[in-house]
Amino acid sequence: MIEVIVVIAIIGIMTSLVITAYRNVAQDSRDVVARQQQAALQNAINNWVTTQTVTLPISSVRSSYNNAADSPARLDLIKDYLDERTRDHLVGLSPPGIDAVNSEALTRLNRHLLFSTWDTGSYPQVQMIDSGGVN
Repeated sequence: MIEVIVVIAIIGIMTSLVITAYRNVAQDSRDVVARQQQAALQNAINNWVTTQTVTLPISSVRSSYNNAADSPARLDLIKDYLDERTRDHLVGLSPPGIDAVNSEALTRLNRHLLFSTWDTGSYPQVQMIDSGGVN
């Protein structure tokens, strides 16, 4: 009887280790996906700026970017530079009326993406920050 109890205890310990490892892998995968989404948005901004500055002065492009009042509006500016699946995923999960861009991976990480203001002498950036209650 004691041997059976010891075996059950060992199986329980091993099961808890496997479950913990699985949760860590899932968390890491969501983090990778969130970083890829951030990089895709940054690449889209880079492509949008490059395309716009072919025909317009940089100050005019900066004004257009900054006149888009929040991150969802800035996402709308660059949407044609994203693949359809990424665009639909980010637009569909971003909360209306909140200066944040969300996705399923970001929501599970309790983070969101924010488009920085484009000041003179800088470049627009996509920042990943903790949501702090924004979902």
